[in-house]
Amino acid sequence: SFAGKDKKFLAIEARANILPEEKLLGAIEFARDSLDPVLSLITDFAAEVNPENKKYEFVSKALGEDIMNDVSAIAKDRIYELMRSELDKTEMSKLQDGIQDDVLTSLEGKYKRADMLRAISELEKKAIQHIILDEGKRPDGRGITDIRDISSQVGLLPRTHGSALFTRGVTQVLTVATLGSPSLELIVQNMYGEGTKRYIHYYNFPPYASGETGNMGSPKSRDIGHGMLAEKALTPVIPSQKEFPYMILLVSETLSSSGSSSMAATCASSMALMDAGVPIKDIVGGIGVGLITNDDFSKYKIMTDLAYMEDAFGFLDFKMTGTRTGVTAIQSDMKLAGIPMDMLPKIFEQSREARMKVLDSMERVMDKPRELVSQYAPKMVTLQINPEKIGMVIGSGGKTIKEIQEKTSTEIFIDQDGTVVITGTDLENTQKSAAIVSGITHDITVGEVYEGTVTDLLDFGALVEILPGRVGLMHISEVTTEYVEKLEDWVHVGDKVTVKVINTSEDGKIGLSRRAMEPGYVPNENRGGSSGGRRNFRDRDSRDSRDSRRGRDRR
Repeated sequence: SFAGKDKKFLAIEARANILPEEKLLGAIEFARDSLDPVLSLITDFAAEVNPENKKYEFVSKALGEDIMNDVSAIAKDRIYELMRSELDKTEMSKLQDGIQDDVLTSLEGKYKRADMLRAISELEKKAIQHIILDEGKRPDGRGITDIRDISSQVGLLPRTHGSALFTRGVTQVLTVATLGSPSLELIVQNMYGEGTKRYIHYYNFPPYASGETGNMGSPKSRDIGHGMLAEKALTPVIPSQKEFPYMILLVSETLSSSGSSSMAATCASSMALMDAGVPIKDIVGGIGVGLITNDDFSKYKIMTDLAYMEDAFGFLDFKMTGTRTGVTAIQSDMKLAGIPMDMLPKIFEQSREARMKVLDSMERVMDKPRELVSQYAPKMVTLQINPEKIGMVIGSGGKTIKEIQEKTSTEIFIDQDGTVVITGTDLENTQKSAAIVSGITHDITVGEVYEGTVTDLLDFGALVEILPGRVGLMHISEVTTEYVEKLEDWVHVGDKVTVKVINTSEDGKIGLSRRAMEPGYVPNENRGGSSGGRRNFRDRDSRDSRDSRRGRDRR
């Protein structure tokens, strides 16, 4: 999205699928040019409905000259000296507190406390802008395009599925990656209906991150916005569900902050995904650039990697994320009534150069995802079955799928397209569950041999379960080559028997023979796949398949 006026931009919000900077810049310029008819329409409409200029009473909230002079006499020189001191945030904050206390004590009773604090803030703002714009220096001693020292660490939390710590100067973010079953996907409702999210990113900024105390309750709008920005930044590199069926949850905890914590969260998240074994398409990094300018933009400085007071007193925080080949997200925060469009290419170029340096630092620690997921992550097997056989896996009232899950201590997720995702705590049980599902949906053919279990005895034969939920009829004449007077003399419920499939039918009937496994077996020619009355017993689960096709929820 783009907002602007004249030849200036007011806001830019973008998501991109690793788009080269020049193409994205061209799209923004196209959006700016497309605004002209809209702006003309607004101007014409305003002239039509409001032809007369209405008079308003202007009430200035600017501080008076007296208070500014008195506060300046006490604090101005000390503030300017402090802004040139090249101290870190902690030391600078202590000295700022000392200056503030001196002003409040010296002028106590003469002015309101809130006004005195505002006056101090105004002096700090002017000092920062003067030192950067006129002296070409920054409060921490860096050059205009310098980035603070960067360090990264992965796998520092041994029991998590993935973790990464990203530090840039005082700003430090810890991201934890958790992998889960597709059934844990977040259900999202919006104006278009209901959907799901399998990749989620949460961002937390507790009070202690900025050296403060306070309540740690529900996330604030800032936390939600930063989380969405980092989520948007990484979405283009997240593998598809076919490639990586896990649900992915990232939680970024801001441990310490001195500017651009959302970009640190993006970098930490990218590395946490790689540590978790998520096969992301590329590494994503991000950094912010800022702007200090005079009133007419004839003199300005574009700063890389905003820190502390530069963020507070600057006019722009332009965040850009991406890979080495293109951009994935942009968010701009502005304190001016528009910035000239001709400054945008410089902002883009400076952001790109800084991002390359950030990616260099990240890749020195980890340059590709781990080949395997963590030993503590759920084990997962994916199958593709015929959608028409989903009902066979579920069973009547969910009986079959529940039995499989209880027997193997796994969770089975079935999509309507026939994708089956089986999740468990250990690989052996997960593979066992997958084998059962494969067996249930297997197309049984004549000649296959199974070891089955006798489940029931009838007057004319025995019912044998050869696969979970797949039962066939072993006719009394197919029990053995010898004469059988009583079926109970040869088999009992619960017996394990080796049988061969001797016939099948389209409606699910399976004919089995134990006799066919004995030496000298000669098949009965008159017992075909579609003859013999009830000899070819219907697979019990085929009725459930019909039920599932009558509208019952297959999942």
